[in-house]
Amino acid sequence: MVPESSHKYLPDFILSNGIYIEAKGLFNRADRQKHILIRKQYPEIDLRFVFQNMKNKISKQSKTTYADWCVKNGFKFANQRIPVAWIQENHTYNRSNL
Repeated sequence: MVPESSHKYLPDFILSNGIYIEAKGLFNRADRQKHILIRKQYPEIDLRFVFQNMKNKISKQSKTTYADWCVKNGFKFANQRIPVAWIQENHTYNRSNL
């Protein structure tokens, strides 16, 4: 259980249509936990990941890749570049809630 704390969240990028983008090289346990908590606190935001290498394992002992983790936790993701389709999506979110 994570004790309650107050933090501000600022994603790496916010597309003009309101999609939040996190660019990740290393995707450590603390980052993964943080993003699960963000999703729980702000289920209305569309948070996606762009990985340097989506085939990297979440740890040396795990067979789970970054991509596997995203699929399991319901996050959209891409490898190395923000897909043009994401930029063109007709999707808006009011950022003033964060």
